[in-house]
Amino acid sequence: MFVKLWVHESERIYGDRLVNAEHLAQYRLLAADITKKSFSKFNLTKYFQMPTPEPLVFAYFVASFDDKIYDQFPKIDDLSQRLKEALRDYNELNATMDLVLFEDAMKHICKITRIISADSGHALLVGVGGSGKQSLTRLSSFITSATTTSIMISSSYGINELKTDLQKMFMKAGAKDEGICFLFTEGQITNERFLVYINDLLSSGEISDLFAAEDIDGIVNAVRPAVKSEGLVDNKDNCWKFFIDRVKKNLHMSLCFSPVGDAFRTRARKFPALINCTVIDWFHPWPEEALLSVAAKFLEDLEMPDEVRDAVVRFMPFSFKTVNIQSENVFNQERRFVYTTPKSFLELIKLFKGMLTKSMTKLVDAKERYEVGVVKLNETQEIVSKLEEDLLVSSVEVEAIKKVADEQATIVGGEKEKVDAQASIANVESEKCAVIASAVAEKMASVQKDLDAALPLVAKAKAALEGLNLKDFQMLKALANPPADVAKTFTCVLNLLAGIDPAVPVDKKGRLSAENPWKASLKLMQNPQALLDQLKGFGACVDADKVPPQNFKAIRTTLAEETFNKEAISAKSQAAGGLCDWVINITMYYDVVISVEPKKLAVAEAQETLAAANAKKEEMETLVADLTEKLSKLQKEFKVAMDAKEAAEAEAARCASRLDLANRLVNALGSESERWNNAIAKLTIDI
Repeated sequence: MFVKLWVHESERIYGDRLVNAEHLAQYRLLAADITKKSFSKFNLTKYFQMPTPEPLVFAYFVASFDDKIYDQFPKIDDLSQRLKEALRDYNELNATMDLVLFEDAMKHICKITRIISADSGHALLVGVGGSGKQSLTRLSSFITSATTTSIMISSSYGINELKTDLQKMFMKAGAKDEGICFLFTEGQITNERFLVYINDLLSSGEISDLFAAEDIDGIVNAVRPAVKSEGLVDNKDNCWKFFIDRVKKNLHMSLCFSPVGDAFRTRARKFPALINCTVIDWFHPWPEEALLSVAAKFLEDLEMPDEVRDAVVRFMPFSFKTVNIQSENVFNQERRFVYTTPKSFLELIKLFKGMLTKSMTKLVDAKERYEVGVVKLNETQEIVSKLEEDLLVSSVEVEAIKKVADEQATIVGGEKEKVDAQASIANVESEKCAVIASAVAEKMASVQKDLDAALPLVAKAKAALEGLNLKDFQMLKALANPPADVAKTFTCVLNLLAGIDPAVPVDKKGRLSAENPWKASLKLMQNPQALLDQLKGFGACVDADKVPPQNFKAIRTTLAEETFNKEAISAKSQAAGGLCDWVINITMYYDVVISVEPKKLAVAEAQETLAAANAKKEEMETLVADLTEKLSKLQKEFKVAMDAKEAAEAEAARCASRLDLANRLVNALGSESERWNNAIAKLTIDI
């Protein structure tokens, strides 16, 4: 293991500083020879066997990223798996880097982590643009748990801004004891004086005049507890030295420079710490294996057959190598450099993908246009065939609909004549009914006038009853033989109620039949209030013609007597006097009602005539309404038929117009269908 470590570290110290592949190959021949002579009992030939030596890689993260044990990776696949895991973790926490971890890239990561893991370890990464120096630095810094920091160049960025950024980095590294990887590129050197501060940082870890006196006091106070914990005297010098030692341990630089031109050579002479105080990692041109890996990675998402993709992937390194050979020819002939960088290779892949996508899009769009055109032609032909069929059907349907509409018009005309004739008859009947109704109204008014004149008599009769006292009836009930006039009065009441009140005894003809009328009267007076209520409603019985004429005929003799009046009877009994007054007035009311009976009969007859006329009128109106409804329904059906006729004619005209246009289009493009199909077949092959 120690021999392998010696071989590995020798290549790190000497081989990484070599600037071209020829020198590196010569070094490996010398190393193989020395190893064979010095350590002959160990089989180390496989690490120098060309053209495919077995990788010999030592790193601090063989076991895990947390265990900082410098050990050998048994196989390159283990290294690949570990770095892919680190890249995945990095992308989850930071902006995504789409890196292709081929063998050379993985070796550079191990070299960079080896450099920045050491105290005062600073890396000088030399290679043309696009070699991956910055991306690999960021991943290496992440693996060592350091924070990658870089300056943001702007038009106003100067010495003061650089000093401010450096102060922040010193504070994080020295005061907070945080790991910092300062990524610095030649593109950020907007002022050559920047390198004065960078040179001091690389050479001693301390930059003069970086902090003001009050800032130094703050730093001393900030690190004083840590100094005490280390068992040191916490004076200013010890605290400042402790701070600088921490900076050397935690702050590492990764300088990314390009060897192109004279700038790198000039700066190396002016600022020797760029070379003397850094560990150089020279990024040589990507080997063919790296170019194949990168090409395969970036072309894997293209939709193409696998054999075509493999051919394209193999062509990319071939073309890149061919350009490099021609670049050497140009240099030999013209003494002028033509640089082909890894970035150029990536741009080549990007250009190819862009051109391929553009060409594919163009071909697919053209094919889709032709396919849409062919589909539209076929659809148009189908539409033409269907339109021809629809037009034939429509013409038959239009004729049938026209025939139905004409028949409907004839039916509607006949029904309208019937409705007009019946309406005329109904109007005549209506006029007759109006005349009869006028005559009936006049007769009813005359009858009502006579009846209205008799209403006061009913009111007087009711008033006579209202004056009666129930106690008076109680007194009468106590009389076994009442005065003759009182008995006559109650006999008149019994005669009037004969056939009306079931309590009044009557013979077969409905006349009063009582041997002793007073006893019958006493029976009625058992409930005086009921008797009064019945007498109050007697007028309604007269109006309803429920009282037989014989009832009033039976009392005419008594009414003719001079002594039969309210005053005379009241002198003997107040109750009998009131009943007498009621009998006289209700009889007078009955006489008026009887006098208007002929008129009422005439009115009834006229009403019957009016009812008959109204019935006939209603019958005619119903007939007219039925006919009108039927006519309305027929007119609606006629309108529907006419609308259907017009719609059918319009649809037929529209179909004929579409058919004409479609025929013209099909005839004009008929020859294009075959040409478009041929174009589709050719484009399919091209795609």
